[in-house]
Amino acid sequence: MPGAVAIAASLIGLVAAMLSYKGYKAMLSGGDFVCRPGSEERGCATVYAVPQAWFMGRWHFSTLAPIYFSIVTVASIACYLLNLSHAIRLLAILTGIGLAMVPYLVYLELRVARAICIWCTIMHVMILVLTINTIYDIAIAS
Repeated sequence: MPGAVAIAASLIGLVAAMLSYKGYKAMLSGGDFVCRPGSEERGCATVYAVPQAWFMGRWHFSTLAPIYFSIVTVASIACYLLNLSHAIRLLAILTGIGLAMVPYLVYLELRVARAICIWCTIMHVMILVLTINTIYDIAIAS
């Protein structure tokens, strides 16, 4: 059931985004509740600390991610439970934006920060799942 996949993926992404945001705020106050600073396996704090983790120099990606996944979740629910045709277009645009950002964000993790953030990885995978699901839904609707 494609609708259930989109809703589940957007909710999982939202939870990961909220945990990432909470971790970012914890890092600012001197620690991290799950990802320990300096741990190569769980280097969320290392990833959060890179200067390139700011969008347009104003907003940290960990503060934008919950907003993004909240909108994606609402669009997924509207699209599949309420059968709103405009929501699938919005979902296509949002997943396209997310998909365009994933390579850059993975680059920041692997090449710049040289660490992996588990919450970031979960969000990246959920964006890929949402994109594939949205493309599939548009194809069968045509």
